[in-house]
Amino acid sequence: MTSLTKSTETHRCQSFESKFHMAYTAQKLWKVPDPRLKKRLREVIIEKVVSDFTIYLEDNNRITPEVTPQEVEEMLQELFEG
Repeated sequence: MTSLTKSTETHRCQSFESKFHMAYTAQKLWKVPDPRLKKRLREVIIEKVVSDFTIYLEDNNRITPEVTPQEVEEMLQELFEG
């Protein structure tokens, strides 16, 4: 990987992490009172975000990201508690 490509990938990863944290901060305060809906929302969001993030890291040889897929999943488990 060239330094330009590596720099671009580093920027993309940092951009994802920054945007993820912004969305997480806002959405963790949202309350979903229906337990079944809350559970389903979490499942779908976790599946999509964590799987795509993992694929991105693998495709770009990102072995030590600032945020791991496991940390992203743990954070998403906290969504919709209000």
